[in-house]
Amino acid sequence: MISNLLKVQRAYTRFQEMNAVVVAAVNGACYGSGFEMITACDIRLASADARFAIPETCFGLAPDMGGTQRLPRLVGPGQAKRLILACEEIDAQEALQMGFIELIEKNYEGLQARALKLAQQIANNPPWAVRFGKKAINAAADSSIAGGLLLEQIQSAFCCGTQDQNEAVAAFFEKRKPVFQDR
Repeated sequence: MISNLLKVQRAYTRFQEMNAVVVAAVNGACYGSGFEMITACDIRLASADARFAIPETCFGLAPDMGGTQRLPRLVGPGQAKRLILACEEIDAQEALQMGFIELIEKNYEGLQARALKLAQQIANNPPWAVRFGKKAINAAADSSIAGGLLLEQIQSAFCCGTQDQNEAVAAFFEKRKPVFQDR
């Protein structure tokens, strides 16, 4: 059992650690393992009828796929304890208010379109800048302000020397879409 659990934990952690930005789009019920999975995603969107719960505790289990570690970083320890220990179900509006999700769309079609649009907006940016932004934001949860600022300095110095950064500036001034080479 532990080896299977470790595999799932590693799979969910990959969402956080990969260079790509992971956008979750939730329509309908998102409970238990699915709930824990989306805590590892970078951005979470939901349809207006989405519902969220992490009910493991009411079944005599502890959340074991990262929920106790990631959820408090998203919503704070008090809200995480309420959701995990009381097994409360929340709707999309409450999830938005507490910071668990970033956006609500009225229906599935709008949700799908908004998630794809957001993913495309991110993909249209220079790859190194996106990677570094994601890594620095993730590191902020685990480091001091001084450490985070140092990481920003290092990332900024690297990006200023890339061909993609030069292309981004040139395309802006030439009023054209940039063509990035991941260099």
